[in-house]
Amino acid sequence: MNTSVTTKPITSVAELSAAVTHHIDQDADNYPFFRGMASSRWNLRPKVFRDGHIASEYYYTTNFKRLALSRHAECPRHDDYSGWLSMMQHYGLPTRLLDWTESALAAAYFAVCHDQPKDTKDDDAIVWCLNPTRLNVYQNIHFGIPDLSSIEQSTTFRRLVKGAFYSGFGPNSQPPEGDDVGEMVAAVLCDEVDIRIAVQRGTFTIHNSNLPLEDKATAHQFLTGFTIPAAAKSRFAEELEMLGMCRMNLFPDLHNLAIDLQHQVIDLKRR
Repeated sequence: MNTSVTTKPITSVAELSAAVTHHIDQDADNYPFFRGMASSRWNLRPKVFRDGHIASEYYYTTNFKRLALSRHAECPRHDDYSGWLSMMQHYGLPTRLLDWTESALAAAYFAVCHDQPKDTKDDDAIVWCLNPTRLNVYQNIHFGIPDLSSIEQSTTFRRLVKGAFYSGFGPNSQPPEGDDVGEMVAAVLCDEVDIRIAVQRGTFTIHNSNLPLEDKATAHQFLTGFTIPAAAKSRFAEELEMLGMCRMNLFPDLHNLAIDLQHQVIDLKRR
């Protein structure tokens, strides 16, 4: 990780709230995005750039588009690449999108509560805080925080989206003249195509290379991390649950309701 990126330890929801408030107060135009991760060792890269998935990006996108039509009642138009990319991300396909949220509490939930891998038990968790407008300025995007479809329609930045759908238009291919976005990362808003995105207040960054966001030379200008020590994670999770940050509220469907109700019974028996 870029050692110039500031990280600060926090041990409670109150400390997270104070840290975020202080961070926002330093910049009146900062409407931050947050991302919670179970281990501070993990980096800020989309799934398609991990574990060799990038070699299969074109296979994933073209076949998802081809096969989704018979499996989903309302698919995007054939040429709505941003809509397809959002749907692919929503259903777990490795894409060049990275999930963020406008809610610090939702991010903290994903850092300390949701489906924690066993090998992160002794790791510090982390809540990343991103200044999306400043990130975009450093990427020469000077129109605030666009929605994903606006990026797709931009002559300058369309490669960020469409590059996922063309075998000769991906990160390692030669771009058309004037259409090279290099190692660009853009912060974007997403359409609320599902109730889950709405309740989680979801947003994205979209990436055109496997360089982790925190390793960019300018990362200290737009990125801050709040680490949650391993010893504080359990209590932190209890505080979040008391504030309504639980699985059935962030994933409002019957499957997750059933899981949460069972967990509540288990917790009651332990007391």
